[in-house]
Amino acid sequence: MSLKKLLWISCPLYLCFFMADAFLTSYFALYFIERGLSAWEQSVLLGIIPFALFVGCIVLSALAKTRKKALLLFRICVLCEGLLTLTFALTPSYWGLLVIALFLGFFNSAPFAFIEGYLVPLVKSKDGSYSSIRLFGTLGYIVSLHLGFFILNYLRIENVYLIAVGLYAATLAISIPLGFGKEEEFEEISTEKQAEKPTEKFRFLNKPFLLFVIGQFLFYGAFNAITYFLPTRLNELGLSNSDYSLARCISVCVELVMLLLMPLFRWFFNNKKVPLVIAASFLICSSVLSIFLSEPYSLAYCCLIVGHIGKAFLFAYDALLLEEIVGKENLGKAMAIKMGGINLFTAVCNLLSGTPSMGLGYPAFFAILAGFQTIGLTLFLFVRTAKKTEN
Repeated sequence: MSLKKLLWISCPLYLCFFMADAFLTSYFALYFIERGLSAWEQSVLLGIIPFALFVGCIVLSALAKTRKKALLLFRICVLCEGLLTLTFALTPSYWGLLVIALFLGFFNSAPFAFIEGYLVPLVKSKDGSYSSIRLFGTLGYIVSLHLGFFILNYLRIENVYLIAVGLYAATLAISIPLGFGKEEEFEEISTEKQAEKPTEKFRFLNKPFLLFVIGQFLFYGAFNAITYFLPTRLNELGLSNSDYSLARCISVCVELVMLLLMPLFRWFFNNKKVPLVIAASFLICSSVLSIFLSEPYSLAYCCLIVGHIGKAFLFAYDALLLEEIVGKENLGKAMAIKMGGINLFTAVCNLLSGTPSMGLGYPAFFAILAGFQTIGLTLFLFVRTAKKTEN
């Protein structure tokens, strides 16, 4: 398959897949409110989803030992997500939602990693740029959230999930041409090659790695927990679902602009830890704003935009610094451990979030999470890499 044909398949695939994911994951809290669920039922559902992400990341990642298996698992996950999203929109009972949310989180945990694991080395082997494909994923999020602004003005959230089902079906159809031809010979490192090239085993129980992952568990995991419940807080303050979708859309646009500008910032950073400290600082600022702002539009736009600026720094430099700590050959496993821990910490925070309905209030609950973030940033400051960073 030529690079041009690969791009013609991969770009619309990313557009449809990320649009479907945006429609699915952006409105969980608002959907549960619309269904009339209690605060405790909402917290359980919002806790079970990241917990299922944690379990799914571990289980499914262990099965993807080659690029061919990664592509197959991607298709299985997309098919399951489509079917589960349909039942999620139509299930009438809380217990039905609970069971479906568990499986939905499980199959939503790894397809992004699977399709990246398949495409990145393939595009690289053809002297192409993966970033041009990934850009369509971000555009997919922006398009979905912008459409959500108009859709939610006239329709209920269940209709957004039905649109997501169609997009998952389109993703599955577009992926059919992938996996045929000589590119399947481009596998991960074979057993024989691994035997010829012995590598030193990295010990994950060491101070730099533990400080890195625990710091991110706290400052990013707590931020994720706040973003799960920010729509609930905004709804309580009177912000409409469509206005929330528009605020999310604009914040993702800001994140995209920041990601495009990241190559310019690299000239200013002699140490890759610096942009991650900046990222954590923005995430903490976003959380602090959620404590003190009570005007819904200011709260929505300030918190989301500041948070997405922080995420842009995090996404651009996170893997680069982690690679310096663990080495390229251990990066995949280290990323899985980090993301699994973040999802687990988010799940715990979400399960405990029933406390706002018990008199604590959202500002106080967000303040506790901001405290965890500050501890995480403090731990992260003590991370030391094994080698000096180069520009």
